[in-house]
Amino acid sequence: MTWVFLTNKKRNEISHKSGPYVADCFAPHEAEVRRLNPRDDWVGLTDEERDPIRSKFIGRLHDVADVLAEFEAKLKEKNMKDEDDDIQVYQRPWVGLTEEEVDTIYQRHGTPKGFAKTIEAKLKEKNT
Repeated sequence: MTWVFLTNKKRNEISHKSGPYVADCFAPHEAEVRRLNPRDDWVGLTDEERDPIRSKFIGRLHDVADVLAEFEAKLKEKNMKDEDDDIQVYQRPWVGLTEEEVDTIYQRHGTPKGFAKTIEAKLKEKNT
């Protein structure tokens, strides 16, 4: 399962709707992240996990979106710890026609269009 991150635009929307303090954003931000990344065993952040992230930004000029992005990274870490987020999709190897199959199809269909359509159907049959 892959992880979906919020855009900075969406993070800023949440921030502006929630209030002037980062702490006001926690619940609506996490709710949106959870909505985009549904899991039966969702694990949120505790205050103890948020505090080190918050403290990195104290006394510095920062964008709330940067703080929320770090929270998202921590949420991903907690919720995807047992998952491979780089899953490879198996793709069957392509199976072409043998010379004999091409010759047989060519002998049955004298027109180029009929020949092409029959080859297409045979390839589809072999590869699906």
